[in-house]
Amino acid sequence: MGDRAEEPTIPTATPPTWKRILGWTRYLLILPIYWWYRRRVNEQIKWRLAASHISVVLLSMALISVLGAAAIVLIAIVGAPAAEEPGRDARQVAQLVQEAESERVISDENLAGLLSSIRAGLIEPSRSSGALRLRLDFPGAFEYLDTVSIVDRDNKVISSSDPNLTGRNVIQIGVDSYFVTRLAFRGDATLRQTSVVRPDAGVITGAYPLRDENGDITRAVVVTKSNTAVPHGVDMLSTALLAMGQIGVLLAIFVAIPAIPVAIITGFRRAESISEPVTNLAQAAGKVASGDLSARVEVVGEDEIASLEEEFNQMADQLELAIDEQRTHREQAEGLLAANRSLVSSVSHELRTPVAVVRGHLEALLADPDQSENYARIALRETDRLERLVDDLFQLTRIESKGMQIANQPFDAGAAAREAVDSLREPTRREAGITMICETPDSQLMVMGDRARIVQVLQNLIRNAIRHTPEGGIILVSAEREPDGEIVMQVFDTGEGITPEHLPHIFDRFYRADPSRTHSGGAGAGLGLAIAKELVTLMGGTITVESEPGEGAEFSIRLKAAPTEVPQTQA
Repeated sequence: MGDRAEEPTIPTATPPTWKRILGWTRYLLILPIYWWYRRRVNEQIKWRLAASHISVVLLSMALISVLGAAAIVLIAIVGAPAAEEPGRDARQVAQLVQEAESERVISDENLAGLLSSIRAGLIEPSRSSGALRLRLDFPGAFEYLDTVSIVDRDNKVISSSDPNLTGRNVIQIGVDSYFVTRLAFRGDATLRQTSVVRPDAGVITGAYPLRDENGDITRAVVVTKSNTAVPHGVDMLSTALLAMGQIGVLLAIFVAIPAIPVAIITGFRRAESISEPVTNLAQAAGKVASGDLSARVEVVGEDEIASLEEEFNQMADQLELAIDEQRTHREQAEGLLAANRSLVSSVSHELRTPVAVVRGHLEALLADPDQSENYARIALRETDRLERLVDDLFQLTRIESKGMQIANQPFDAGAAAREAVDSLREPTRREAGITMICETPDSQLMVMGDRARIVQVLQNLIRNAIRHTPEGGIILVSAEREPDGEIVMQVFDTGEGITPEHLPHIFDRFYRADPSRTHSGGAGAGLGLAIAKELVTLMGGTITVESEPGEGAEFSIRLKAAPTEVPQTQA
């Protein structure tokens, strides 16, 4: 025959460069995904918790797959020891023969060829049934077969991979072949009984029955193989590791991979339930840092995060309280500073006027000595005014600095009212033409406080009434017990009254509703009512005023009654 013509080579089309580059870039997409994942893990605890949960699940499934594969292989090795190896080979050959005969793909004449192919390793063992169990059998068993024969019930070899054995007695295959064939024809023998493995022998033998369509045993498969075909030592270990790898992959496919979405879903849900309180806590802390001191978090559960939430709420409460106190103190300080400035300004103004008057009349006295009596009288009056102003300022300073001692003992309120009226009644009638009346009960009205200071307060109120009551008016001073048990002392005048816009400020320092509404005696400095309020407050009482324009004013002092009415000895 001539030489065969060389077949033409079909050139392979090379893809363009841009396509090759584009194909490689798809692997680079892993990097942005990885960077995005790392950023999420670094920024959010939810992702760290979810990643930890998923990792634990996947590692657990991997460990389960490895341990499961090892357990299955161990069970297979223990359940299928090497002593059964020839019998298993015979069984696999019997399955191949019966499948070929049932499908009628081989005739009796070609049976020897089938056996020869099996012996040469050209045909794999059948996987049609018991695939998982067969995969655990030691691979390559057919590769080591010496002979594969079929024996009838008369112990005659009817077909064999070795033509020299055909038609001969089974004992010609080997002494052990006769015994395992007899056991195989029994039908109830195990693989260990139909296998002969002797460590000191060079050949091992196994048999397995063949059944007809009715299930009757008509023939038997007899195989012989080298003793070195049975795995030992390193071969056993490598075979076991290979089987473990196969089973591990199967477990990973059918168990671990389906568990991944479940792990992702449950992991993120669990991570979100844990990270949500932390996120709420961080948001509340941000609000507090920005000035919203009312921000709080809802405490859920009793774990460490709940304890942290409670501590945060308590910290926010204390912080809010401290800042409110600081704000109150700052407002008080600002008020005191403003009051001090106003005080300095008012005192300067009040002192400037009498000083200027005294200076002017003293200068006029030097220029005109004939009017010395008139100028001296005016200077003396202004000096008295200065003295009262300084005394009032001194009293206010002592009250504010807690330097004034206030007595707290029982005394008769009616007697104190009468004393205040008696001290001013005659000068008021003579100089201002005002009638002063005092109404008190015959019985004693015992109250707790400082009698001398109450007399001073009543005198301040009476002087204030004198300044704002026209000639011919009336001033009424009274003392009585109210139904609730308190003692009330009142000073009422028939003067011009006070307009509503001035009532809230009537007890302020240096405040005068209308300096022009004064008697000829001169305007006060505006400290008498302020001193009266401070003194009454120090004694635990209250002082109020009611007035309508044109209808006069009514000042009321309320003090607590003494526990027992004990008469006080008058000085």
